[in-house]
Amino acid sequence: MHFALQTQASGLPLNHLAPASPSQPHLLRFVGIAFDEGGYEIDRLATMVKPISPTCRSSKIPEGAVDLYERAKSEGIEPSDAFEWFMEKSRTANRIVGHDLSRHIQVMQILGARLTGQIWTPACPLFCTMTGATPILNLAPRFEVLAAGRRDPRPPTVAECVRHFFDEAMQLTGDPEADLEACIRVFHRLASS
Repeated sequence: MHFALQTQASGLPLNHLAPASPSQPHLLRFVGIAFDEGGYEIDRLATMVKPISPTCRSSKIPEGAVDLYERAKSEGIEPSDAFEWFMEKSRTANRIVGHDLSRHIQVMQILGARLTGQIWTPACPLFCTMTGATPILNLAPRFEVLAAGRRDPRPPTVAECVRHFFDEAMQLTGDPEADLEACIRVFHRLASS
């Protein structure tokens, strides 16, 4: 079984702080899809997740995440329930898949550190579709990268991967479920080549 993961948080993980730091972002939305070698879905959890400290909302939450934060406070499941489901799937997975996977892993490590006091470490191989697709799509580097004297290709979005591998336009709706379903398709294309 493979396990694909997508998160939305109240901000970006802060590498210079401990995972359990109150200044780290809160998981607000979680999408996980377990699927077999043929790509058939086995299980799915797509849900809002209550912030662990709903009273600690601060000005550090980016403007675009405030509405999501407020919805997660009122509509989300308990963070421990989301983490338990995540742990069950990650323990039995042969591989964890995602687009910009390191960021999603960090968000789950922050959640785990807050809930258990320990940092979760993946026990199986990881497959980031963004990393795998970057040299294939070979997109022009961003200006900041060029200004720094590097010529590294720009990492593609999931929509750019779908356009390249399947010649399909993907609507950019901000729907993490649709993004993760597309990521799984890209994973299968990359893994089969």
